[in-house]
Amino acid sequence: MSYMDEKIIAMMNELDNVGTEKAVDRQNQKEKPDVRQPLVRIGSEMMSFMSQSLLDDRIIVYMPKSFKLMTPKAAAIKYPSERRPQFIFTNDAGSINLTFNYTINPLYEEDIEVFKEEMVSMLQRMQPILQWYEDGVKEYEGHSIGYCEFLTPAMNVNVYNLMFFVSLEDRALLCSFNCTEDEKEDWKEIAKGMMDTLQLNRNQSESGGSEE
Repeated sequence: MSYMDEKIIAMMNELDNVGTEKAVDRQNQKEKPDVRQPLVRIGSEMMSFMSQSLLDDRIIVYMPKSFKLMTPKAAAIKYPSERRPQFIFTNDAGSINLTFNYTINPLYEEDIEVFKEEMVSMLQRMQPILQWYEDGVKEYEGHSIGYCEFLTPAMNVNVYNLMFFVSLEDRALLCSFNCTEDEKEDWKEIAKGMMDTLQLNRNQSESGGSEE
């Protein structure tokens, strides 16, 4: 096994155990919604979004206002590994999750494409993937975002996953969105829209902060 494989396995273990103001109407719309709008239609519901800062304001991302940080007790059940993500935001039912983990593993901006290819290869070898949708690297506001999109089986349900990652101060920031397959049609483009709002404010602080 290569050194890169070992790094990715460790980071994957940390990430997850695989778990009417202006508005954007997503009905019959294939383009990603702009989740920076005050209200966004998700299925038949209008949902409020807000910006959330993490890691001492080194990252900012938009997410539903109703998403709350998962309690330590719930996180320990859903993510049994002690290396669970640092931040796990979830809906009331716990079926839709958005996680962030700022690792100590080196990742440089110029290596995002290579890292993405290694991640794809590792996932396809190690995960019981039911369907692979897409992967790639995109440029957004001066930084590269690598991503992988796929469907995996879980207990009594299939899970839609969107994993994305960036280099933050030359370390890997791993992010993940997941929901049940039944919720995928409503949330798939919303997840990509949230990924596209990820803003990096480098060199704000040397210490890992909280969501405050």
